[in-house]
Amino acid sequence: LRIFSGLDPGAFRLLLGSNATEMLDQVKWGAPPVIHAEIAGLAGRPETLSVTADIGLTNIQFRGEEADFLKCSLQYSNAFLQVHDLWLERAGRFVKSPQVDFDMRSNTIYFTNVYSTYDPMSVTRAIGMS
Repeated sequence: LRIFSGLDPGAFRLLLGSNATEMLDQVKWGAPPVIHAEIAGLAGRPETLSVTADIGLTNIQFRGEEADFLKCSLQYSNAFLQVHDLWLERAGRFVKSPQVDFDMRSNTIYFTNVYSTYDPMSVTRAIGMS
């Protein structure tokens, strides 16, 4: 399935496992994200899901932390999410990283070469356990 739209990601809840659905429930956005994606897998069988996407979001909130803009590429399969070329911005401050990996089975995040002018406590609250 190829998608080129501003479709609400909630439309794909049936394809997602419980960890991914829980994460999706923590994201709020002012407008549907711009998505260019290729999705493969069987409905109702999240272990078969594979996603490659470029996304852009504006006016988003994750775990109560707000951002004006987020842009990245991502790859997902086997409960492992790789985010490439991350750019997150709020009020002129930013976070950028060439790669962020999230292992959903172990709830572990791996950051690579992060550069930021963002409030570090905002980032800590967003990625912290809650």
